[in-house]
Amino acid sequence: MSSSALTKKELGHALKELMNLMPMNKITVAMVCEKCDLNRQTFYYHFQDIYECLGYIYQSEVIEKLPEFDSLEQWPDHFLKILKYIEQNKVFCLNTFNSLGRDHLEMFLSETSFAMVENGIRQFAHDVNIDPDRLNFIVNFYAIAFSGLIIQWLTRGCRDSSEELAATLSTMLQGSFTNAIDNLRNQ
Repeated sequence: MSSSALTKKELGHALKELMNLMPMNKITVAMVCEKCDLNRQTFYYHFQDIYECLGYIYQSEVIEKLPEFDSLEQWPDHFLKILKYIEQNKVFCLNTFNSLGRDHLEMFLSETSFAMVENGIRQFAHDVNIDPDRLNFIVNFYAIAFSGLIIQWLTRGCRDSSEELAATLSTMLQGSFTNAIDNLRNQ
């Protein structure tokens, strides 16, 4: 790993540690830099602001670590990995959600949900003659449902375990992707 990548990782780690202790709107670039003994210039060399650093945390800790999604059957495992990350980093994620950084959490959830659903559905529907706009509608519908469900689960304090939520959703959605594709194809 290059020294620049290590520095970004260190700055991200410092921000995350601070966000586990205090609201994000109370955290300054100076505080992040002090935590890892770097100067402000170094921070601004790597990030435009704290929110870009926050986006980097979600990108590097979750998105880049999800394996390539190559079948519809994998979506429950991917969904569970996202839920596990949120469950294990509940204070950090809630702090993000309750701050101006909320957009980063919502974008992270939306992008990962969209990619997960899109890859699976497109593979399933590769030999199905369906209008691309209708297929995009299905992908957007499920991606919005997944990210909305995760946000609701988080804001309610993650009362159900990540395993319970993933299992319930998996049972509930069994066959619904194929039904949605069949219904729109036959319309």
